[in-house]
Amino acid sequence: MSAGAFFTSNNSGPLACGQATVIDIDGNTYNTVQIGTQCWMKSSLRTRSKPNGTAMTNSTADNSVTHSERSCPGNGVGTTVPGTEADCTTYGALYEWAVAMNGSILEGAQGICPLGWHIPSDAEWYVLENYLKDNGQTCDANRIGSYDCTAAGTKLKPGGSSGYNGEFGGDRWVVGNYFAYRDSYAVIWSSSRYDSSTAWHRELYSGNAGVIRARNGLTFAFSVRCLKD
Repeated sequence: MSAGAFFTSNNSGPLACGQATVIDIDGNTYNTVQIGTQCWMKSSLRTRSKPNGTAMTNSTADNSVTHSERSCPGNGVGTTVPGTEADCTTYGALYEWAVAMNGSILEGAQGICPLGWHIPSDAEWYVLENYLKDNGQTCDANRIGSYDCTAAGTKLKPGGSSGYNGEFGGDRWVVGNYFAYRDSYAVIWSSSRYDSSTAWHRELYSGNAGVIRARNGLTFAFSVRCLKD
């Protein structure tokens, strides 16, 4: 069997989402979770290789942060020291958008996700957060840079009732090439560009029950969560 995503199975056939696991090209195993109509990986991607097997440049290898394709989250606001592989196991890795998309600019592209999975679009993110909002709460699909969809954020956080378990891996800034917000923010790419230099993402914050929808530069490095095709 080629490297990539496949559901483990028993003698009765393939297992359902939530029972099945998926394996990336490097052999990392991810649990799955069914949330509404969607099947998500239950942890953020940490692959070191592109789908064709090419190794990514990695800031943990040479302590160089600038434009490396993959970074393990560094600890502390403003640190230029990347995290270790143990941190990637805990939080998932951080990837620039073009790397996450594996060179594609199409919404819903496979990107660096295993075969059968893809980088969720902005619209697919909205399906998730709107499904998880509390009854009577608003969830504006077109908001920019603001919290909404209470209490979807709480349900998506580590230990939250959705089972999504969004790790607070923080991000890597292109301005100053430093890490920030580990253990307080999860910043997760979508496959939807706003324009030629920015793309939409979602943010979960430990201190708020909502979800931020925002756009940022493609050379920032954020987390990646894969969604089943």
